Amino acid sequence: MKNGFSSGFQYALPKSQIDNFSVGIGGVFLNEGIEKVERGDYDVVVIDCAVNDEILAQRKPELQRIFLRNFENLIFRICRSGSIPLVAILPRLEWLENNQAPPVANSYMSFCQDNSIPFLNGYSLIRRVLDIETSLTLADLFNNAAHLKRPLAGIIGSMMGIEARKLKQFTTQKREIRSSAEFRYVPFTHDAEQTGVVVHKNSLRCDKLRKLSEGESLSVPLAPGAKVAAVLYNSNVSDGTLIAEAAGTRCTLIVSSKNDSPHSKYQIGGVVTNWSYKNDKDVTVTVSLSETEEGKSYFELLGLVVLRDKNRRTQIELPQLKDYEVSARMAALPPAIAVAALTKT
Repeated sequence: MKNGFSSGFQYALPKSQIDNFSVGIGGVFLNEGIEKVERGDYDVVVIDCAVNDEILAQRKPELQRIFLRNFENLIFRICRSGSIPLVAILPRLEWLENNQAPPVANSYMSFCQDNSIPFLNGYSLIRRVLDIETSLTLADLFNNAAHLKRPLAGIIGSMMGIEARKLKQFTTQKREIRSSAEFRYVPFTHDAEQTGVVVHKNSLRCDKLRKLSEGESLSVPLAPGAKVAAVLYNSNVSDGTLIAEAAGTRCTLIVSSKNDSPHSKYQIGGVVTNWSYKNDKDVTVTVSLSETEEGKSYFELLGLVVLRDKNRRTQIELPQLKDYEVSARMAALPPAIAVAALTKT
């Protein structure tokens, strides 16, 4: 978000190289960007995925286990690349309004505590802000259910940048990080010369997508044990019923997803699936479209995220801290947010 969290982070580290590999949606889809992290040489990698994962799991609670396994996978891959993960658990409004515990965010923070991964607890942070400045309400801090107001998000981002810089200064300890699953991104396009390829860009990225019309299909070979965990597409133009078939089973992935956003011609959308099928040998996943009630179907597909059960472990030197909740050490942050909320619209 411009002038928000990422802008504040960059402001705090003006002499550092900062790359943004955001996707714009939940954590399972970050496997597309994490491959770019693995090819780089980064001291610290910030993960922000709890906000979108929380709402997806609210609609389908059975996805919580997939999200936690994916989170473990992301942390594992960052640590294996030699970088320190720094997790940003940013809050959703409804959990604060109802004074409830967000299940996905809590599972991520528990994993961080158990594995000495530094993290920001945005929920406790916002509660501290309201305790300090009693004239403020949640409406003063949030633009909508999923986003803090930009000046406030920018302050949090800048403080996180300062914390990221400090992480390299602490005494380290060797930790073993484990993951029970491997998630990989499989693009639908490899070459812009392919038939039916369209190139889109937005404020975050530039991508090649494969056009799929009614009556057409795409096939993707997968290795033994690999299953489809998610599919990514352009939600601003895609509409219809997307069907996937593999090993004699069939799964309806998306129905009438078009959202006609006025802000961009390209917005990455995604759906997570717990589709189960027998895959003890090589299998081909075929994706096709069926007609909508309103007429022709059309999709622009970015790629698949595939999941495979795989126990892995790696070792990394992590900062030795007394408390891995970095927000607890940010004494100046709640007052700064309170002042910003009172003085900026």
